[in-house]
Amino acid sequence: MLKISKKTSMTILVIIILYLSWQFMPNALPFKKLKIGDYTQILTTLLFISLLLERALEIFITTWRTPDARIKKHEIKQVQERVAIGMKLGGEPETKAFKQKLTGLKHSELEYKSGTQRLALWSALIMGLLVSAAGVRTLEGLLDSGGVECLSQLQKALLQFCDVLLTGGLIAGGSDGIHKLMSVLFTFMETSSKRIKNG
Repeated sequence: MLKISKKTSMTILVIIILYLSWQFMPNALPFKKLKIGDYTQILTTLLFISLLLERALEIFITTWRTPDARIKKHEIKQVQERVAIGMKLGGEPETKAFKQKLTGLKHSELEYKSGTQRLALWSALIMGLLVSAAGVRTLEGLLDSGGVECLSQLQKALLQFCDVLLTGGLIAGGSDGIHKLMSVLFTFMETSSKRIKNG
């Protein structure tokens, strides 16, 4: 069976996208002339939704995964105590067996934590995409609705698809990422204002 590397598959994907954009020659997107306050409003809405999602996921995942995590920590603590007692008493073979068990338990705990992290990320992405598919959009708020109506059906569908992915990813990325975007926006605004004054 022929295996394609990630680099080759990405190159093929880029070529397909370039070909489709040349073949269908989509119109340029009609962006609104927005003020800084409009961008802030969009980002603040996304920040609020992201905070709600983070909190909800934290509660779900904590309820689901914490009991098992506590059991694993308790098992590790017990074995660590036995290793410490074995070291004091000088029971080398027994201590060695407990050290091996401790290594296995720590590895198991690490795998469990990684699994929880993966679960949290996938859950956030799925929830973010669902929220976006339900109607919370980023690009839609930046575009002129009259100009969007002039786009072909294919381009409208593609735009909606990209908007759902982009917004879902932004929401799933968490409030910290959106907060950083807002900081960049405010820094740009302050710098532009100073240049105009000093101009």
